[in-house]
Amino acid sequence: DDVTAMHFVSATDAWLATRSGVGHLHGKEVKLFTENDGLATEFLRDIVPGPHGEIWVASKNGTGRYDGKRWTFPKLGAFYPPSSALGTDGRGQVFIGTDKGLYCQGSCESQPIDSKSGLLDNEVIDLDVDLRGRVWVLTKTGLTIIDP
Repeated sequence: DDVTAMHFVSATDAWLATRSGVGHLHGKEVKLFTENDGLATEFLRDIVPGPHGEIWVASKNGTGRYDGKRWTFPKLGAFYPPSSALGTDGRGQVFIGTDKGLYCQGSCESQPIDSKSGLLDNEVIDLDVDLRGRVWVLTKTGLTIIDP
């Protein structure tokens, strides 16, 4: 009941962001990652695959990554603000929704996109990337489509 987001790798492999940590369902095995495993918090908002096979999570304590061995929550640039939503474009870029706007990690602008540069307001609630690479950003005020 506490699942907030899902990422399906295959029919037998899935990652779940929950209010209790990250669940990894692999075959018949279930692994729950918690703060004891390196998560900065167990209350997670979103989960997506990263460009290099890692798993990314959004949380009030920032954006975390799992490289297959350990979780990290870097305190640099776009990773510092609490994050609410994540999206990937299939070209190696990860979009991070925060209460200060939209950030991009990868081969993209390091400056956030916020209400001064096109968003209706700064508080990103959810986001997704369509097949054309456009980022659909839902904020409290409404929907903005960004063509990076």
